[in-house]
Amino acid sequence: MARHSAFSEEQVALAAVEFARRESGPGSSKVPNVPVGAGRSVEDKFPARKAHVGFYLVDAGRATLEASIGYQPGLNVRVRRALLASPTATYLGSIAILSVLFVLGLLTYVTLSGGSPAQLIIVGVLGFGLALEAAITIVHWNVTHRIQPQSLPRMDFSEGIPPGNRTMVVVPTLLESAEELNHLLQELELYYLSNPDPQLTYALLTDFGDAPTHSMPEDEELLALASAGIENLNQKYGANAVPVPATQSRFPHGTRGAQQAAPFYLFHRQRQWNQSEGVWMGWERKRGKLADFNRLLLNLGGTAYTTQVGDASILPDIKYVITLDADTSLPQGGANRLIATLAHPLNHAEFAADGRSVVAGYTVLQPRVDIKPTSANRSLFSQIFAGNAGFDLYSFAVSDVYQDLFGEGSYVGKGIYDVAAFERSLAGQVRQNTLLSHDLFEGIYGRAALVTDITLYEEYPWRYMVYARRLRRWIRGDWQLLPWLFPIVHNEKGLALNRLSIINIWKVFDNLRRSLLPPTLLALFAAGWLFLPGSPPVWTVLVLLPSAMPIVAQTVQDGRHSLRSGLPLKQLLKSIQLPLKRWTLAIIFLPYEALLMLGAIGTTLIRLLIARKNLLQWTTAANTSRSLRSNAHYEIWGEMAASLVLTVLLGISIAILNPN
Repeated sequence: MARHSAFSEEQVALAAVEFARRESGPGSSKVPNVPVGAGRSVEDKFPARKAHVGFYLVDAGRATLEASIGYQPGLNVRVRRALLASPTATYLGSIAILSVLFVLGLLTYVTLSGGSPAQLIIVGVLGFGLALEAAITIVHWNVTHRIQPQSLPRMDFSEGIPPGNRTMVVVPTLLESAEELNHLLQELELYYLSNPDPQLTYALLTDFGDAPTHSMPEDEELLALASAGIENLNQKYGANAVPVPATQSRFPHGTRGAQQAAPFYLFHRQRQWNQSEGVWMGWERKRGKLADFNRLLLNLGGTAYTTQVGDASILPDIKYVITLDADTSLPQGGANRLIATLAHPLNHAEFAADGRSVVAGYTVLQPRVDIKPTSANRSLFSQIFAGNAGFDLYSFAVSDVYQDLFGEGSYVGKGIYDVAAFERSLAGQVRQNTLLSHDLFEGIYGRAALVTDITLYEEYPWRYMVYARRLRRWIRGDWQLLPWLFPIVHNEKGLALNRLSIINIWKVFDNLRRSLLPPTLLALFAAGWLFLPGSPPVWTVLVLLPSAMPIVAQTVQDGRHSLRSGLPLKQLLKSIQLPLKRWTLAIIFLPYEALLMLGAIGTTLIRLLIARKNLLQWTTAANTSRSLRSNAHYEIWGEMAASLVLTVLLGISIAILNPN
């Protein structure tokens, strides 16, 4: 800033400090204490974000500082700022323009090939999905390569987490077998060993599996094993048997030092009868476990947790919760860095005047999620597919684009949240028995941020059918958010105006669009060979284009790097072997995945709009994997039989209509 103004760096720095000092002086605005329930309020110990010097250096106050010093940015900076001044218009406008150009190109090709009006309509409808995917791929590639990601500001907690930031790491899960329970207890122990700090505690949030009755014969034994496992961990580590390193012991006791002898906890709920699902189950599954746990921490009344193991006296002191899945690993120091990021004043959630919408800061942070190396080598399938999933048109994560452009990421259910602020942002927004995949919804209402420099690791499906069943669950969950595309939504209190922004509505729509892409591509492929004008190979190339674009882009980028570095061509060819294998298998799986997605979408729409039940039907990844261990080949043939029949019939039809 000093280089493009008439002031020195010292003068610019002093100006920033002075702006912050004015806001933090007598009579300045402070963050109000907004009650969220009996016994707890959103209480920020820092002044309003305007009183932090970073507000004028890296946040919304930068324009004020620049104006005060007569800052004159260069042409490149002015152009970039002009484009980013209206990120929604820039992003969606670019996608719209490119999509229209692609569709016009397809229609022109059909017209020049002598197509009829009916054929033009078919190409327009099917080609729109193809054009939209190509346009989004190009826009995302440009955003990620031309906009430098900005890291969120972070406190320095390298000497330990200070008092006032007590955090509990929780794993919401089901008690279904002793084997899985032992695995969970081992993971909980590893979390502690990797992140030892007096301000950190670790807990399992558990339900029993779905059942036809309130109690099952194995329930009592499983709960006793879980309680004993937590108590054994507390006996093993309760007396600080694993000492905190000196570099992390600046705050050795926090506010309740004596209670650090019990770092492990168990919170268990009994089944409740769910009329909509027709089974006895834990209320609202994972979302319910976390919602009940938040109520417990905030002292908002009774919860369904009937069994609690551990010292409950520290619960009112817990400010943050780190939630992980049963197959997620928390690397060394990961918890400290997550807490240090959310604790920064510029990241504190700030609510609008209505007290509901988060307008600045965040209530939840989503770290980057990578695949465990051990998981990636468990099978031939995982070896091929667990790498960069750029070919994966449905599950390819694009949260970094949203974070770079809009300052908001997409929450996928593993991260840290501010208990009071998070619960406040979601109060009254969800009707019971309506949301299976709640993570995106919670991230939108709670305003989530993607923290790309903190990484969690999770398991990757070891067989294709396990992956496919997970994909089906995701699609069902995504389509349950369909009502949030409309101006009026039905929340816990009744009908209300949809408060989602345009870009958040787009996030919901984009998930639905991606689930429709495989059926659209398969239909366009069949139409191109059976009755569309022009060359069938041309239509085939167009169908293969979306899945090939990431590979082509990566190959071009690697080629440039090879030329600059003088690497041999052989090494470049070797680097694209795995992406080509994934691409080939993605083409082979296209008929099956098209039918799978149509089935999941149809099932969800019937349950959502007609039956209005079974929306929470769900099977854990462990159960899915276990169910495929026996007679796997027969199950695979059975599940894929419809797609095989479709492929054979399509091939016969093409052979008859195109004998040459």
